[in-house]
Amino acid sequence: MIWHGSYPIPGPVCGPLALAFVLQRPFPEVLVELADARHTNWRGKMTGRERDRYMISKGFKFRHHFYRRNAVRLHQWARMWAKPDVAYLVTITGHVLIVWNGCCYDQSGVEVMHLYEWRNRYIVAVTHFRNNGHALF
Repeated sequence: MIWHGSYPIPGPVCGPLALAFVLQRPFPEVLVELADARHTNWRGKMTGRERDRYMISKGFKFRHHFYRRNAVRLHQWARMWAKPDVAYLVTITGHVLIVWNGCCYDQSGVEVMHLYEWRNRYIVAVTHFRNNGHALF
């Protein structure tokens, strides 16, 4: 269970948290907005298509790069291809997180890549954000 302020947030909120980071909006605001569009017992799970639709509705431009199955691990990708000062929304096996400046941002907090517990998971897709032709971060 995740705690935000004084109230608990049950369930998998990695997708909404990553969207809040990318959109630079408060997490509770994004979570409430997403929950209002779903059934009453929604706990935070989102598919890639749902994340894409939400970002498009907010006017964000982005580009996906998909990886074939078991092609590259998270820490390998970050070392070889991640650029400094660029935020990436990374989908790994069963999870979504933000990679920015060698750190992983997700619902468990912020962790340096070489200490991140899921650094050996395989990457499914990497989303690079653009807004009016300029990198966001």
